[in-house]
Amino acid sequence: MKGRVISHSMLTIFHVFFTNIILMNYLIAILSSTYGKMKESGIFSFKVNLYQYCERYLIAFKDRDYGEIVMHPPPLAFILGLIIPFSCSRILMAKLSKWMSYLMYWIENIVYVGIFMCFEFLIWPIAYIKIWYNMFLIVRTTGIGTTGIMKGGIYCMIWAFLGPLIMIWI
Repeated sequence: MKGRVISHSMLTIFHVFFTNIILMNYLIAILSSTYGKMKESGIFSFKVNLYQYCERYLIAFKDRDYGEIVMHPPPLAFILGLIIPFSCSRILMAKLSKWMSYLMYWIENIVYVGIFMCFEFLIWPIAYIKIWYNMFLIVRTTGIGTTGIMKGGIYCMIWAFLGPLIMIWI
């Protein structure tokens, strides 16, 4: 089909051009129909979610004694299961809720920050050595010549002196 190479190329270009236009129109039609459906049900869904939020949390914020049970996220909420047996007495529940609130503060902030800092200090030497290894690769890939060795040596000296400070800053 040596005589039809140009006509085949023209038909291919024509096909690709108009297929992209048709697919773009199809995408716009799908998005506009989805937007129309979501616009109709979106207001109702928003009001349902707002009602559920208000029903769950705003009532809990008003009742300081029993509201502590539903205010915390699920992994920490298991700790609050310890005060549920005392929920019969409002006075006891008020005292326990106050102390559980303090306990949750310390668990969420101080303990998690401590765990995060320990994790960072464990990763610090690994990252420092990994950067040394990457500098060795730069020297190796730039060549054995004097510029490659000089550049690598300069990088290694800079990293030796400023690396720990940069790692602490990061």
